[in-house]
Amino acid sequence: MAIIDRVIGVKCAISDHRSAAPDVYHLANMAAESRVGGLLGGKPGVTVFHMGDSKKALQPVYDLLENCDVPISKLLPTHVNRNVPLFEQALEFARKGGTIDITSSIDEPVAPAEGIARAVQAGIPLTRVTLSSDGNGSQPFFDDEGNLTHIGVAGFETLLETVQVLVKDYDFSISDALRPLTSSVAGFLNLTGKGEILPGNDADLLVMTPELRIEQVYARGKLMVKDGKACVKGTFETA
Repeated sequence: MAIIDRVIGVKCAISDHRSAAPDVYHLANMAAESRVGGLLGGKPGVTVFHMGDSKKALQPVYDLLENCDVPISKLLPTHVNRNVPLFEQALEFARKGGTIDITSSIDEPVAPAEGIARAVQAGIPLTRVTLSSDGNGSQPFFDDEGNLTHIGVAGFETLLETVQVLVKDYDFSISDALRPLTSSVAGFLNLTGKGEILPGNDADLLVMTPELRIEQVYARGKLMVKDGKACVKGTFETA
């Protein structure tokens, strides 16, 4: 992390049958290495935890905090809305000063907009709530016996859908609805020039209709989407 510029932290799966079952000492060492690497390289040095469905929920994270001195502000559990007990623990984690990440592609048992609204109702500032899509990540499906049946791919569209639901169904202002996927993320990851429209920041902009449909997208001032259609293609996309 101190040497490779694009590496800003580490990620590990916990409380999941697909994880490597790391014990508290592995987790503490990993988080401490990330923290120190961040200090040396001028990076955020965060540790992200992919949360599974295990009944252990966030207990491994609390065990980590008891066994090392890494600040809670450098730890981020994600997929916290995948079951109700985990989500309740995540709210408590955020109350203690941590940041939690809600996954927009998980629509039950805690829908993403509902989860964000509940966090606000619990007195958690939006600066400690982030939203991610898990876009292009694998979505495995299992039968009742735990056998893998098939694998899908997560999309990105649920991010915008969550913003729309927050505004229309939960009376969020547009700026507050956007915070979990803009300024909150930039703040947690120390992304300079990102997350807010300010003089000197990167010109990353969305132009939207009154119905919150995307008309134009600018990335660092370059037009990427026009009239709702991509006008810049990736290397392996057809023109």
